[in-house]
Amino acid sequence: MLHGDGTDKNILRDANIESSDVVAAVTGDDKTNLMVCEFAKEVGVSNIIARINQPDNEGIFTKIGVTNLINTTTTAVLAFKRAMEKPGKQLVNLVAGGKGEVFEVSVNKESKFLKKKVSEVSKGFVIACIYRDDKMIIPKPDMKIKEGDILTICSPLEKVRKIEKMV
Repeated sequence: MLHGDGTDKNILRDANIESSDVVAAVTGDDKTNLMVCEFAKEVGVSNIIARINQPDNEGIFTKIGVTNLINTTTTAVLAFKRAMEKPGKQLVNLVAGGKGEVFEVSVNKESKFLKKKVSEVSKGFVIACIYRDDKMIIPKPDMKIKEGDILTICSPLEKVRKIEKMV
């Protein structure tokens, strides 16, 4: 463990940044994270991950070649928004550059999915797994959905509202 300023190139060198496979800049300050990412890129780190707090800063990080961006503000806002819109739904992540969503939803007795086969309901989206009786199950097309199942769904954003209404 090293104690020091993460924007100090000497501290980063003492931490052997040049031989690192991954550098993750995860402070609450975008400027600090940007400086660390720039130096990591300069010394040839191939996998650079940055926490971004201000959505407007994404372009700056992308331009310098940051491998993965985690926008904490957008992720939190979306999670709260989804929780308000559909009780029982949990956003797992946005995928495909924000064009898709992976989420979990519980099947209740009012669900239009109840007692139907996976192949009957999954049109234009994927039920990636079913959590049932403390087991994760990779669903087969002929598997019937039961009350209490927790479905992990991967869907294009434009289909999410329709799926929410059915589940």
